[in-house]
Amino acid sequence: MFGQSLLSGAFGGAACTTDTDQLFTSDVTATSIATYQLNNATTSIPSNTYPGTFTNAAYATGKFGNAASFSGTGYIQTGLSGSIFNTNTFSISFWYKRTTSSQFEYILGTTDTGILNGFAIGVYDSSGGYRFDIITRNGSSTLGRYQGGGNVLNVWTNIVMSVNNNEWTFYQDGSLMSDRSGYTQPMDGDTYNNSNPLYLGRAGAYATEPLTSSYLDQVRIFNTALPQGAVTALYNETVATSSSASINYVDVNPNSIAYYKMSDATDQLGNYNGTATNVNFNTEGKFGFAGAFNGSSSRIGLGTNKFNSLTNLTFSCWVNLNNAPSSYEYLFDGWDYQSGSSRGFGVRINSSGNVQAISGFSNSTSTNTSSATVSYGNWTHIAVSITQSNTTFSINGNTESTQSNNGFDFHTGTTYNLGAFIYTGSVYEYFLDGKLDQIRIYDSALSAANVSKLYNEIECPAATVINSFNTALYSGNGGTQLISTVGFKPDFVWIKTRNLPSNHVLTDIVRGEQKALNSDLTAVQGNQSPLGVQFESNGFTALDNSGGGAGINGNSKTYVSWNWKGSGITDTNTDGTITSSVSANKEAGFSVVKYTGNATAGAKIGHGLSSIPELIIVKIIDGSNNWCVYSSVIGNTKYLRLNSSQGESTANDRWNNTTPTSSVFTIGSDGEVNSNANDYIAYCFASIPGYSRVGSYIGTGGSLTVYVGFEPSFVMIKRTDASGNWVIVDNKRGNGDNRLYANLNNADDAGQGESFTSTGFSPRNSSNSDTNISGGTYMYLAIA
Repeated sequence: MFGQSLLSGAFGGAACTTDTDQLFTSDVTATSIATYQLNNATTSIPSNTYPGTFTNAAYATGKFGNAASFSGTGYIQTGLSGSIFNTNTFSISFWYKRTTSSQFEYILGTTDTGILNGFAIGVYDSSGGYRFDIITRNGSSTLGRYQGGGNVLNVWTNIVMSVNNNEWTFYQDGSLMSDRSGYTQPMDGDTYNNSNPLYLGRAGAYATEPLTSSYLDQVRIFNTALPQGAVTALYNETVATSSSASINYVDVNPNSIAYYKMSDATDQLGNYNGTATNVNFNTEGKFGFAGAFNGSSSRIGLGTNKFNSLTNLTFSCWVNLNNAPSSYEYLFDGWDYQSGSSRGFGVRINSSGNVQAISGFSNSTSTNTSSATVSYGNWTHIAVSITQSNTTFSINGNTESTQSNNGFDFHTGTTYNLGAFIYTGSVYEYFLDGKLDQIRIYDSALSAANVSKLYNEIECPAATVINSFNTALYSGNGGTQLISTVGFKPDFVWIKTRNLPSNHVLTDIVRGEQKALNSDLTAVQGNQSPLGVQFESNGFTALDNSGGGAGINGNSKTYVSWNWKGSGITDTNTDGTITSSVSANKEAGFSVVKYTGNATAGAKIGHGLSSIPELIIVKIIDGSNNWCVYSSVIGNTKYLRLNSSQGESTANDRWNNTTPTSSVFTIGSDGEVNSNANDYIAYCFASIPGYSRVGSYIGTGGSLTVYVGFEPSFVMIKRTDASGNWVIVDNKRGNGDNRLYANLNNADDAGQGESFTSTGFSPRNSSNSDTNISGGTYMYLAIA
């Protein structure tokens, strides 16, 4: 299948599914009615059916080959007539690059000379942030208008406009375009008059505010609305695929719009990420991790208006109740009471153990109840499908007879939750006492066969990662010593003296051997040459001829080294707006990244991983400043400092309020992460099931076991809600019971650490604020 890789063979030929976002898919080919490649010509493929005419033609280097270059006088009149767009179902995709700011310009459109009838797409600079402006017009009336989107200055961006029966949806770089205040998608364009041809480089026959110092490439027009899969395929085009009038993509039917594996509150599809309150994700689930809800305050908030456009919906999950319900326990909440009207949809379990669906349309409400019941203490699969007339329950793969309902819709401002019910405003009334796992939400009803596939899902095995991390202990000799107990050639070595105070020493392949940073200091990078660390095939050589000055091989000193394997080489990465140098071990979810700052907020750095990093540790190399830490646990609006015990701080100039993707992380303009012309190093970590995990927990002040799904050999813990040291424990300095601190030069803190279990670790059973004070919030990195 296009873009999918499934594991098979270990399960009698059946493919595992828990790593598959969309279970019900088919391969589709969509052929454009016209694609303008703009490689020094305005011919269209296929067959040049709709050739264009370029006035004041100019071409330059494009996204694929050459592109049309516009300087305020040039424009292309295509051979596509307005009647094609009067069907009110079509799509347009194009690549756009802008090189000037502080002006409005039209990219393309079909409007007439008075910018009256037709549609047009423009873009302008708004207080340093860009937004697209799309309008549909019928005479002097604006029928629909949308504004949104992000930066397009000096970077190629892909825009897709998909129109389905006058519902206009906009995508930027493969994702839904971000909304500006007062504008939401899909936009209702209504029915407009349009007999004008499509122009490129301006709004149409209307010649004012054309493209100036901007470029267009690979303009495609389809006579169908394109789904997300096609949008993704267009964004992922290559030089090879750009030569075809067709695109291949995976169509999803039924379409999963949200998928929560419940290792955290993240939607695997990136559409509806949640915010967890008092949910323990360090819990063994039906498949991997689960979210544990305490029955009194736990919930995952999904925000407002998230599913309001749906007219059909299926909620699927696995649930394990802690006790027999004494009242309602909610799994999904989209129900609300406003202005005397109950509307929406929710899934709950009643006190008898039956699954119930509550639904309402303009205060005409229904309550449907399953025949089967849910027993506590066991995992039960539940799927509830609802349309505007019917509700269907499936319990443990058995689909029951359809029941009638009065339809459903949602209030504007409805707040959606998992594991809790909010009646109105901010008053929560019912909570789940139990665990949730493998939540999938669909925008259609599911057949019995589809539900059976969900119930019979096969868990994908945990990754087998070998020779990618190891802890090595050694005693210094005051000279040159080969440390050969690492077991592989490391790309990142972190060394700490154990038996007396001394600074941490961090060396990596990307900055170069014998160049050291100190996690407990803000100091500029030190050049130890000819001393320091030299990487070897099975470890490293410690050169400390000064007798200990470098802090890595002093005579009669004892040391610990934590060693990570990268790719073994340094690659150039151009995924971001700043070119980076990267050594990445994708299988282990680890990379070392070096980049040069430009002091521009929103700069993107390629990290070399195929997964989203959840922990990023950044340090300026050629300047003195704090270490800055991103963690998915605290989010993209906050940061920590590796060299400090301080808790989380809030600022938008560290991570630009932007969550990393599977290819890049985004930085703000603060000097800790992005000073102009200065060099930076970043250490990136992503969770790999069965090998590593970046997670969080709430301290108890007493007994506590944190489930990570494997036996750790290394754990680093940091309190986030208040001050606390960066605690590092490993399985070589005892079974996690000796602490060192990344932000301190202290010697081993013997007998003060944590204990490792076969599936996780237990923080010290005391009110120690660094790892387990009651009510404290903690982040951790665990590695097998």
